[in-house]
Amino acid sequence: MSKVGICKVTCACCKKEVEVEKIWSVYARQLGMDGDLHNHIQYKMQECPICHYTAIDIEDSSVRVSKGMLNAFHLQAMYEKIEDPIFRKLMKAADIYEKNNNYYVHSHIMRLASFYSAELGEYSIARNLLKQANESLEKYFAGIDEMTLTDVEKGIIFADCNRQLGMLQSAKGVCEELLGLLESVEAEQEIELFRRLLRFELMLIEKKDLKKHLVSEA
Repeated sequence: MSKVGICKVTCACCKKEVEVEKIWSVYARQLGMDGDLHNHIQYKMQECPICHYTAIDIEDSSVRVSKGMLNAFHLQAMYEKIEDPIFRKLMKAADIYEKNNNYYVHSHIMRLASFYSAELGEYSIARNLLKQANESLEKYFAGIDEMTLTDVEKGIIFADCNRQLGMLQSAKGVCEELLGLLESVEAEQEIELFRRLLRFELMLIEKKDLKKHLVSEA
């Protein structure tokens, strides 16, 4: 079960103590191969009620943020027609992480914005956002020297999103590379799950299947 509560935090932008909603856990009944939790709580961002700084965690002092950066935010023309406040909060948060060159978090939020815009019926925008999310994730991978198991999980998401975008050769190459990396790793439960997901992904690629799929199908 998902757990959300109200807590006091100090905003990293305006330095004021404010009350915000904090997500302690998110229950995913149907986890997607693309990381979609299929739970609306995943779209919640924290927003300072004073300066309106919006982020996953507005108290995180490692994120560089200022009032000027907030004022500089503007939606690209293609997104302006979506007036939904949840979508706009996601885009505001993504903007700050992109300005911080935090490519992983930027990609994560852009992917959430893609899922949410698809729920709104804006499929063309959802596709464009998913592409931008994967471009940021690619930058993240380019900046790491050695992949961890967490990075393998991110790589599976990257491959799945590329598959959904019709970039089948790229998705196939990622899957094969990850399987190669896992060959020398002992067959622990988590490793076996990753291998199963990657083989499932390769099967979908072979079938030229561009639809969303669940982890439970693998």
